[in-house]
Amino acid sequence: MGLPEDIAKLLKSEGYRLNETIRDGINDFIEIVTEENEEMEDDVEDDGDEETEGPEGLKADL
Repeated sequence: MGLPEDIAKLLKSEGYRLNETIRDGINDFIEIVTEENEEMEDDVEDDGDEETEGPEGLKADL
């Protein structure tokens, strides 16, 4: 079972009713989350060489 079906079941178990618009919204939501996660992964790879400054000053990447 895929994530959209799991979300639909969770909503139904909480007493929410679903229609085609809500199902489309769930699919759009999952698409957005997937795209944002890919961008975050790209950002982490790009930022991997930079030094970061924390509360104790500059820290080396471990």
